[in-house]
Amino acid sequence: MDILLPLLLQILKMFMLMGVGYYLYKKKLFDDEVVKQLGNFLLMYVIPSVLVTSFIREFNIQEFQYLGIAFALSIVAIAIGIVYAGIVYKKEQILEKFACIFSNASFIGIPIIVAMFGQDAVFYLSAYVVTFIILVWTYGIYLMTNDKKEVSIKKVLMNPNTIAVIIGLLLYCTPLELPVIVVDVFKSIGSMNTPLSMIVLGTYLAKDSIFKLFTSKKYYIVAMNRLLVIPLLTIVFLKFIPNEYMTLKLIVLVVNSVPSANTLAILAQRFGYNYTSAAHMISFTTLACIVTIPMVTILAQMIW
Repeated sequence: MDILLPLLLQILKMFMLMGVGYYLYKKKLFDDEVVKQLGNFLLMYVIPSVLVTSFIREFNIQEFQYLGIAFALSIVAIAIGIVYAGIVYKKEQILEKFACIFSNASFIGIPIIVAMFGQDAVFYLSAYVVTFIILVWTYGIYLMTNDKKEVSIKKVLMNPNTIAVIIGLLLYCTPLELPVIVVDVFKSIGSMNTPLSMIVLGTYLAKDSIFKLFTSKKYYIVAMNRLLVIPLLTIVFLKFIPNEYMTLKLIVLVVNSVPSANTLAILAQRFGYNYTSAAHMISFTTLACIVTIPMVTILAQMIW
């Protein structure tokens, strides 16, 4: 239970930062173009910087083995969502399926994991992030288009986060070292992840009346599935993993329990789906997670 207080404080901090984004957008100090550019900056530079710096450490064979285990656990955790969403949603409920399966691993997952376990934990979290990227740009794109030709392995490989992890692994597994000043620059850029991520999410909430979020049964069902049912199924799966991997188990569980991915809104807009509905699912699950993430974490520690 010693991780509960840092978790609660981090979630409170994150929602206060979201309030800043909400205020800036409502007062028209930020517009859609500014938000778009901030989002691109986060995805292209800030989050990759966090990932690269997490690998700047002395090579340790046990850590490397744990990283492999983290990949395996991440694959199964996301697969649980894929199977479950395929069962409970109809074929045409594309947005609901996507919102249920894919979590906001980078924007919300990274700040929470850092608060709970420290910056070093991003090393293991990177396994989930890369797994997420691979599945979004393969299965996720196929889900949205029903066309295998739209699936792009190139986009998986050229994704800034994938490149960051590859660079990180090279630095971790070889004698190569970056100059200290370069490392400091990466760390400085990476330190912007939490405030910028939350401010961007806050602007999403400001795009429409918050009260409208609470009027659709669909959003409640999506939130229940994304924030409670899938985490509960993940807890059951991880129950069979030895507790010597407790930190890995909690990292995978928490990041598989955060709100729906921002990618949902981006792809909905790109492929002609209801962008407003997609944004509402992200916003509603983001608001609801302040209650569900602590609940899931406490329950996991009780069961395990």
